[in-house]
Formats: sequence, C-alpha cells, structure tokens
Amino acid sequence: MRLSLLLFFVLPLTLAQMVQLWPVAAETNICRDSSGNFYSTTGPGAPTWFNYGGCGTWKEYNIEGYKYVVVEMWGDGCPSCPTCLLSTISAEITLTGPYASVTKIINRGKHCKSLEPPVYVLIENRGYGRLKIRDLEMVRGFYARVWGSSTRPKLKGEVYKFEELKGTVQKSVQKRRVRSSMERKVWEWWGRKTLFEVLVDYVGRVMEQIARILSSIGLEK
Repeated sequence: MRLSLLLFFVLPLTLAQMVQLWPVAAETNICRDSSGNFYSTTGPGAPTWFNYGGCGTWKEYNIEGYKYVVVEMWGDGCPSCPTCLLSTISAEITLTGPYASVTKIINRGKHCKSLEPPVYVLIENRGYGRLKIRDLEMVRGFYARVWGSSTRPKLKGEVYKFEELKGTVQKSVQKRRVRSSMERKVWEWWGRKTLFEVLVDYVGRVMEQIARILSSIGLEK
C-alpha cells in the first residue's frame, strides 16, 4: 500500500492517463473516412482528422476545469504514401476565456507518424474555457487529439510549449446591457468623475427634467 502511494506521487503522468476531450463544435456536422463511412464531427468517437472527407477546417473543445491541456498532432506524410492528404501540420490554436483570447501558430510541416513521434503542444490553462484548432493548410490536413489533466504530464517526443509559440492576444470587451439613456449617461459619467460628482450631476439633471415638466403644464412660478 505504501509503495503504491509512493509511486502515485513520484511517477509522472503519461498521455494515456489523461482524459481525452472530444470536440463540442465543428465547422460541419457530419463527415466521412476514406472508406465512405460517416461520422458525427462532435462528441465521443468524432474523427481526429482535419480538412478531409468534409470534416471542415476547425473544431472546438471544452477545456474548462483542466489545469493542463495537450494537443497531440500527427500526419500520414510517409514515403509509402506520397499521395496521402493528411500529411502536413499547419495549425492555429486559440484559447478563449472571459477576458481574453490567445492565438498561436504551429507550422510543423510534413509529418509521418510511423517514422517519428507525434507533435505535442503543452498548454498550462490559466482560466480559459475553450480551445479551437484550425487547419491553415488549404490542400492537406492532419490529425489531432486533445487531452486534459489536473497534473502536468510527461511527454516524450516533439513538444512545444504553447506560450513560446508565435501568436497574438486579443482582449475581450465585457458588454453590459444598458436599459435606458439615463443609465447610459450615469455609466459614462462614472468613468471620468467621482461618485459624489456623479450623484450631483444626476440630481441636477433630474431637477432640470422636473422643471421642464412643471413649465410645460404651467405650474412653475
């Protein structure tokens, strides 16, 4: 018992021990394989290939709650199959959260899984809820799977850290529904005045409105 507990804390987590995350959204609903079999592009059992058989160029995954996320990619661009179309890894990976989205590009090029290990992108998730993979190659696609875990995995092969890839950060604007023009004015004043100044302005404008109403009905002296 003590030995098993010790091994649990000492041995690194492998990819096989992580949870496979299936697509929750995709560019198309249904696609096929090379034999003509049809599959749903989302949910358990969804195809792992991009830009082939009508599967579309992008898929989205729910990564909320997972501290570490791994994107595993590979191709079939082997010498034994010069005409295979899922041979080139050229992907855009986007993380989306409540306050920002981060997009990174990985242009690995031609890949042959039978001759070389898969390509991994290791992501330390800092509050992001969605991951989107989009194929950038117009002719040839690739394969990809997404894994999640609460523990940092040990990966063997070609590993890239997400934060070290080239890309961009886009801040999200949190929009608030404005119910009236008066409320909108208050929020505009709030950004450039103190609370006391906001209240004074608000009361002053209310008194102006009351004066106009009284004047219109002939009650103002």
